[in-house]
Amino acid sequence: METIINEILKDIPNGAIFDSHTIIEIIIKNYSDEYLQNYKHSSTELYHSYIAQLIAKYETSILERIGQSWSKNLHEKYSICTCWKKK
Repeated sequence: METIINEILKDIPNGAIFDSHTIIEIIIKNYSDEYLQNYKHSSTELYHSYIAQLIAKYETSILERIGQSWSKNLHEKYSICTCWKKK
């Protein structure tokens, strides 16, 4: 999963602002097999929290945490998640 996240982040233009839901959506749409193979959590919410933690590993190198966003999640409901800016 870390390799996939790294590849996705490489494609995001410098200066772009995005949130964790965006990365999760890209993973599900473009890497669905890997997404399902890596599911080892008791709920979707915990799995997505794990993915968000993997994204956060890039905080000091290529990402800047800029707060929280209110955006649609996988279940088409709005929820809060971390908002990032690519350096």
